[in-house]
Amino acid sequence: MFRCAPFNSSTFRNFAATSMSVVNQAEEDVRHALKNLPEHVAATFRGLATDMKMDQHSQCIDTEAQWDAVDS
Repeated sequence: MFRCAPFNSSTFRNFAATSMSVVNQAEEDVRHALKNLPEHVAATFRGLATDMKMDQHSQCIDTEAQWDAVDS
């Protein structure tokens, strides 16, 4: 799959190489911003972020299972 367009382009490779650092920086920025909010508001955002992260993890597992099925 990664030998085919658009995944074999230098643009995609650059995106893939930098995406985790961009996500990590965004998460750090949010953590810093949450420190300046009232606790009940910060707790709400933390809960939402946790829910989104769990949903993303679930989707990742589903995607991996689908790729495993395709590989089989």
